[in-house]
Amino acid sequence: MYELHNRDCLEVLAELAELADDSIDLVATDPPYYQVKDDDWDNQWASPGEFLDWLEQVVSQCARVLKPTGSLYLFASPRMAATVEVMIARHLRVENHLVWIKPSGMHKRQNRAMLRRFFPATERIIFAANRALSDTKAQHLAMANACSSIIKYFRSALADAGMTQSDINQAFGSQMAGHWFGRSQWKLPNEQQYTRLQDLLNGHLNRPYVELKSEVNRLCNTGCRLVKRPFDVGGREWYTDAWVCPPVQHYPGKHPCEKPMAMMKHIVTASSLPGGVVLDPFMGGGTTGVAAVTTGRKFLGCELDGEYFNAARTRISEAVNAVAS
Repeated sequence: MYELHNRDCLEVLAELAELADDSIDLVATDPPYYQVKDDDWDNQWASPGEFLDWLEQVVSQCARVLKPTGSLYLFASPRMAATVEVMIARHLRVENHLVWIKPSGMHKRQNRAMLRRFFPATERIIFAANRALSDTKAQHLAMANACSSIIKYFRSALADAGMTQSDINQAFGSQMAGHWFGRSQWKLPNEQQYTRLQDLLNGHLNRPYVELKSEVNRLCNTGCRLVKRPFDVGGREWYTDAWVCPPVQHYPGKHPCEKPMAMMKHIVTASSLPGGVVLDPFMGGGTTGVAAVTTGRKFLGCELDGEYFNAARTRISEAVNAVAS
């Protein structure tokens, strides 16, 4: 149900190449921001360019292992978010630049007269999708694959009647034959169109329309659902690109960059299906892992710091046990 690595994520991602590309449903991660925290792990690069070069190695590996229907959510600081987004766009299709608005935080304690720029009360999340196929093309492909038996039925009727798609287009005065007899953008004609096709094809389309439509719906419900990129924010508070959410309050052992559990569960359930694989290359204290396993997903996590790795392992193990009990 989960697999954790106390190692550099680039090493682990490189090993994933030996397992399989297109194996991850969702990447949800909070990498170092670059000189936001005083910790050594956030100050190990000599320049912003060096930091971006390193982060691009991680993003390119994440893009490689994502399924065609996969998504990525990557947290970034307000100052670096624009350049991080441009970098991500070289590998994935950026869908949103999300803004996490904190109603409480360090901005409440600032001496405003001493500020030399606007103090950040937000963090940014770059939401991107695999661009191997657009959603529209993926759905067309899924429709054709799922309904291949129906397409064969239409094509056979056309051949048996000794007609071509051009003949159908001429009879209808439109260019719809490619949708009814082809694969690239196949669709079922409506009942009136189907009745006319039956007459034109001399009865070779002999199945009742109601039966045919029911079968198409059944095939698409099972076949198309698995190809379309998961995205579900129905009935949720966070459905726009601005999320108001309190930060995690301090507690003993808290990771300095821990993200709210509610936010991570929202990301996991909005952009993956139960049973899918969630990857966090910088899992810190394990919040993404807990969000994944408690919502029925599998989890793959990496964390280089031994102390936080052990804390994450404990939290995720306890979450798994709680779900099982």
